[in-house]
Amino acid sequence: MHDARPTPLVSRAVAVALIALLAPLGVLLWAIVKLDSVGPVLFRQRRIGFLGREFTVYKVRTMAVGSERATALGTRGDGAYVTRVGRVLRKLKIDELPQLWNVARGEMAFVGPRPIPLPLHREMVQRIPGFALRNQVPPGLTNLSQITLADNKLGDHLVEDWQVRLEGELHYIAHKNVWYDLTILAMTALFVLRRALRLDRRGHARPHAA
Repeated sequence: MHDARPTPLVSRAVAVALIALLAPLGVLLWAIVKLDSVGPVLFRQRRIGFLGREFTVYKVRTMAVGSERATALGTRGDGAYVTRVGRVLRKLKIDELPQLWNVARGEMAFVGPRPIPLPLHREMVQRIPGFALRNQVPPGLTNLSQITLADNKLGDHLVEDWQVRLEGELHYIAHKNVWYDLTILAMTALFVLRRALRLDRRGHARPHAA
């Protein structure tokens, strides 16, 4: 079947346009994060991408500096290391917006398996057969698992959680097309809107996918 998805060049052009459009929001986020906690506004981390190649992913920092050492296998949105502003940003996935730069650079797509930290990737490759198959396509800003399995399970349930997520990612890889992408993007928009409407006054967040 013909794959009618937008070419990488189109996706990259859209990402550049969105970066320009969202620039005022970026300035606001810079001020809010700076006022809320000490440290850089952007969080950088090496992650696994297309065909297993490493690249640097960008996010708005939502945790205390140095917390990534204790959260290599996953994070919790209600963890003590998450900042006050970070809880809200993570719940609404606003912290992922800097990854538009990764899309513009051709390192990520709008839809695809989420790029994960190197320690988590190594752990899952050892414990889940075929886990590396998720790297057959570029990693994405969002995917089906992100919006249907919003709660990340850690500890004893980590492998079980990623087995379920992998099933959704492999289904996408096997059936990917422009309509699949558009459907997931629309579902993601509804997911974020629903979460925005349900934000409680305390700003609590459930465990968050990486």
